[in-house]
Amino acid sequence: MTTTGLALDSPNLHDDRASPEQELDTTPAPRHAASLGWLVYLVLGAAAITTYYFLPRAGVGQAVLLTVLNATAAGLAYRGASKTHGRARVVWASLAISMTFATLANGPYYGVPLITGHPTPFPYPGDILFLATYPCYMIALGALAGQRRRNDRRGDALDSMILVIAGGSLMWEFVIAPVVHASGLPILAHVVSLAYPTMDLIVFAMLIRLVVAVSWRSGSMRLLLGSFVFLLVSDTLYATQLAAGTYQFGGPTDALWMASYLFIGMAALHPSAREFTRAGTPSGHRLSKGKLAFLGGSLLTGPVLLANRPHELFVIACASGVSFLLVMARVTGLNRQLVLASVEIESRASTDSLTGLANRAVFHGQLAAVLAQPSRRGLTQAVLFVDLDDFKDVNDTLGHAAGDSVLRAVADRLHQAVRPGDLIARLGGDEFALLLDAVPDLGTAQLVAERVVHVLAAPVDINGSVVHVGASVGLALRHDGSDPDKLMREADVAMYTAKGNGKNRVACYDSAVDTAVGAQHELKADLLLACGRDEFVLDYQPLYDLETGGMVGVEALVRWQHPVRGLLPPYDFIGLAEESGAIVDIGAWVLETACRQVHTWQRLHALPQFDLCVNISMRQLERSDFADQVKDVLLRTEFDPACLVLEITESVLADPRSESAARLTTLRRLGIRVAIDDFGTGYSSIEYLRRLPVDILKIDRSFVSAEHPGPHDEALLDAIVGLGQRLGLDVIPEGIEEADQLIRVQDLGCRTGQGFLLSRPVSPAAIEMLLGQTSTVPSPRRPGRHRDTQAA
Repeated sequence: MTTTGLALDSPNLHDDRASPEQELDTTPAPRHAASLGWLVYLVLGAAAITTYYFLPRAGVGQAVLLTVLNATAAGLAYRGASKTHGRARVVWASLAISMTFATLANGPYYGVPLITGHPTPFPYPGDILFLATYPCYMIALGALAGQRRRNDRRGDALDSMILVIAGGSLMWEFVIAPVVHASGLPILAHVVSLAYPTMDLIVFAMLIRLVVAVSWRSGSMRLLLGSFVFLLVSDTLYATQLAAGTYQFGGPTDALWMASYLFIGMAALHPSAREFTRAGTPSGHRLSKGKLAFLGGSLLTGPVLLANRPHELFVIACASGVSFLLVMARVTGLNRQLVLASVEIESRASTDSLTGLANRAVFHGQLAAVLAQPSRRGLTQAVLFVDLDDFKDVNDTLGHAAGDSVLRAVADRLHQAVRPGDLIARLGGDEFALLLDAVPDLGTAQLVAERVVHVLAAPVDINGSVVHVGASVGLALRHDGSDPDKLMREADVAMYTAKGNGKNRVACYDSAVDTAVGAQHELKADLLLACGRDEFVLDYQPLYDLETGGMVGVEALVRWQHPVRGLLPPYDFIGLAEESGAIVDIGAWVLETACRQVHTWQRLHALPQFDLCVNISMRQLERSDFADQVKDVLLRTEFDPACLVLEITESVLADPRSESAARLTTLRRLGIRVAIDDFGTGYSSIEYLRRLPVDILKIDRSFVSAEHPGPHDEALLDAIVGLGQRLGLDVIPEGIEEADQLIRVQDLGCRTGQGFLLSRPVSPAAIEMLLGQTSTVPSPRRPGRHRDTQAA
């Protein structure tokens, strides 16, 4: 009965994912048909066993029912072997052969009494076939147990041995010993009588090993274990009854054998039959309540046997002694595991698992402890905040495994840079912190920080790939009123200063910079709420036809009406918007608002060809749904795609094969035009320009309004305009501020232009007034110089 509890109720039967190395057939079976099949077989088999009890004992009916059930189990096991491979096929083939042997043996076992009218003699030739079934069972159990095992193999082995000794003691006393001591039996009968319980004992030991050591929760597996339980129980009853002379053909014992056959057939038909050997993730060192109960019960075997069989003192004492020693070894092992687990937990709580450095909590605690002590005369403490430069590129190009290797290499190099006794910690990601204790002055701390920058600047070889990772280091020195959080924040601010100054360098904390950074953080927080508060407004800078003097379009320029700081130009907040991601919402609002406004002007002033230029950021283009968003805006606003110009910078299209370029190509198919803004200041080569999905070049103002233009400046402007015209692109000069600049671009053949000489960015109402007038390009004059603030 112990086996039954373990097989069916063990808490180790849990559902786990298969290991990739498992050599099993994972083709999904037809779920509904398979589920119906094994349930139907269960009903039919249960009906056959029930009918078996009501038929005349050792009659033809009983013989037919038992043999048919045995044969169908063999056939279904062969079917399971044909549909699987690997260990699963070994299991089913072994069971199929064992069922075939049993069917062949059961024929004469029942046939002889029916023909002769006398019981089948013992032993008889069929016993060879019955005994041959046991090696097949052992092979099947070995294949099942040959899966990936649990982590605690030593503990599993001890648990198995304890249970096997307990079960073996019971089997010895009640089954094997009576046969051994039986007198008057022929030698062959004696040998065969001992062979059955001995085989059962081996099967029992293998079954215990399987239940204890392997983790699974498969319906087919459970049914197979049930089959083995019925087999062991029926064999034990048969041996006991045979020794006592009470065994009768066709009794309850034979029905238990039938139940064993039934369970094998059900297991073969179960939906999980193809993957029942699928091993789960090792379940660690857990001792379940059920296992503890069985282990505890096994220790009571000795006293129970001693009370009933006092004459077997020696055997019982030996078995109890071995069990006690095994239990003590198990307890000792559990105690050792608890100690190791506590050490591991403590280590994990204080150590970064990837690099072996201290973690954030330990660093913070050590820093707090140091700052709690008064400063020693002439010595102080410093914190270095280290952030790797462009580490994201390593993960994106080489993968996270390479990134982990780089982080471990960084940890090793940091040890080379610091002094003995300095604390190094990994805060998370690619951020590290160093606590320099007992430094005499700022200069000493700076020397350590410079060494950190120097050692991290050297290339790292990762599986043959050379990786360059520099570091930006922020340095903060202890001062009056320092606490751990404040000192860490100051080092963090200094690190961002180092990044802002060009990366791969050291920056010391500066309270003035801190104030500016704080202001930027406040502005960023306000910016994230600005869209919802409807705080943005649009100005428009006209574009003029330089030949006719008519206004041919406008460029939409966003401004932020801050509730406290007033009207902010783009260069005060666009960078923050890009960094925070708010630019996506801002850009979407600008596009829809401008399309709606310009469409109104087109209708009111009968200007069907009036263009709208809108600046698009890299963040917007990176979104996979950007093209769909633009299409939706055009539909909602009824704006003509042919009048829309999307302006992007050269760096956005540095690679014509990028997804961003592909999205712009999709929009161009709708008739939308694409312009490169500030052309001449980015990264596009002439070859890229030939392949880029663009229609317009907007020449940067630096080429048009140079402070003291020389021959080279004029030659560059001529070359850019000529290049664009030869490529079939419209060329629009920006920043026209003086009359001679206007004449010059006119002479170069530029048809459209914009700049303060023509018009500043103005409000929608001012555009309304300009559209109501006859616009002409101003005659040459020399107005005062102005700075173009039309940054997007």
